[in-house]
Amino acid sequence: MEEEVGTDDDMHTADEEGKTPLRKGQLNERELQQKLVALEKEIAKLGINRMREGLPLPEFYSGIEDFEAYLRRFNKIATAHQWSGTRCTQILPLYLLEEARAIYDSLGAESKNTWKGLTDALAIKLKKLNTKESARRMLTNRKQKSNESIIEFAQVIRGLINKAFPENSFKKVVLETEEARTQRIKDWRDDLAKDYFKNGIKLEIKEKLAFITTDTLEDTINQAKQIEEVQNALKEDRMRSYQNKLSEKAILEVNAVKAQVNELKDQVNHRMPTQPFRGNCNNWRGNFNTRGNWNQRNNYNREQYSNNRNNFQYYNNWRGANVNRGRGTVRWGQRRGAGSFNSNKFL
Repeated sequence: MEEEVGTDDDMHTADEEGKTPLRKGQLNERELQQKLVALEKEIAKLGINRMREGLPLPEFYSGIEDFEAYLRRFNKIATAHQWSGTRCTQILPLYLLEEARAIYDSLGAESKNTWKGLTDALAIKLKKLNTKESARRMLTNRKQKSNESIIEFAQVIRGLINKAFPENSFKKVVLETEEARTQRIKDWRDDLAKDYFKNGIKLEIKEKLAFITTDTLEDTINQAKQIEEVQNALKEDRMRSYQNKLSEKAILEVNAVKAQVNELKDQVNHRMPTQPFRGNCNNWRGNFNTRGNWNQRNNYNREQYSNNRNNFQYYNNWRGANVNRGRGTVRWGQRRGAGSFNSNKFL
């Protein structure tokens, strides 16, 4: 029978016993991204990415925040989704990152079987993690993530500073009022947070911020935001300039291709025959009939000779031949009519 979701009263305070196995180093950004991708695949495989009527999903937990506070929010979401205890033991590990995930992996199989056993074991281990020494170690290694804004990174640094240097770690000054003590602790924390903030911010902002003098953490955050805005504007200008250069280059290439095409057209037109097209005669010899082509095989001279010969005979036959063929006779003679004069007749 599956167990029901744990409530706020079911959570137990972590015991002082037990040692927390800490990793030698934190995961770098690439490993975290790969881990997130793997977790998202597992979440999709389990089908918990389908929110019931728009209900939210649990948050990711890395071990920095108090585990009991995180567990209270997780239980509320689990109750809204109607997840059973067994279901929660499957879903919670998918939202554990960094140190919290390492602690979960170090637990025995018996601690992971039930929801109560899992939360009790994690509470014991994570309480050891949320110590001053652990927070100070995390401060040293904490860097701004690629998808993390400046404000979010500053809030993480402040939270780690408060854990690494709690109020009971500050000595009391004689005759110091409570308000003065609170202000002194706040100023000291802000000054320390400013140094860690400058050390962990992105490199492109860190290089510019190193030459700017600021008095408080708020001033440092504002300066960092201004630098980021200027850099983003410069990136947009460079991108726009790069796109313009690409457009100009493309236009030049298109014009060059057009010039080559026009040159080829001119060459083709120059090689084509200049005589006009005179019909489809299917002979490849100047668009005329193969045998009757006047400019092939000396047909032109033959035609001229034939025409001249026929004309010569016509005129001679029509007008009468001047050359007599014996005793005044003609070959054809002149046309005769009634009373016409015959020049060939002897008088």
